[in-house]
Amino acid sequence: MPTGIITYDITQLQGAFANAFLILINTLFFNVKLIGEYNQYPVDASPKLLSEEETIFDFIIVGAGAAGCALANRLSEQDQWSVLLLEAGDYPQTTSAVPGLFPTFYESTLETWQYELEMDKEVCGAYKNKRCWMTRGRILGGTSSINNLHYFRGIDSLF
Repeated sequence: MPTGIITYDITQLQGAFANAFLILINTLFFNVKLIGEYNQYPVDASPKLLSEEETIFDFIIVGAGAAGCALANRLSEQDQWSVLLLEAGDYPQTTSAVPGLFPTFYESTLETWQYELEMDKEVCGAYKNKRCWMTRGRILGGTSSINNLHYFRGIDSLF
């Protein structure tokens, strides 16, 4: 490993220290803009919608995951069309751009929907009570923003 490069493995951090560390990292990244551009996301239009300045749209897309964002982008290329993209979550935290911080999203109610799979003989056999968490994104970009660059395929027998 080259000299001067420090690596940290924070996957074992839990509790108050881990939360304080992640708050510090988020604050630094947002204020110093070390990751990404601060204007890479669209402006929140909810004040405009709530004041009823604009309430008629040609297309309303519910869910700003990977597919929803791509569809909204393509539709908004036509100047004569108005598109409303709705998302239940918020802008992604800067830590979502760091794959190693993926374990921090397991218990986050801001970024995930907190789904827990029901007991089944074919899945989650290694977990306590044979139940496991299914992280589903609740932020712009959806699960693609928080899935640690994983690619998941379904089990053929379940479809």
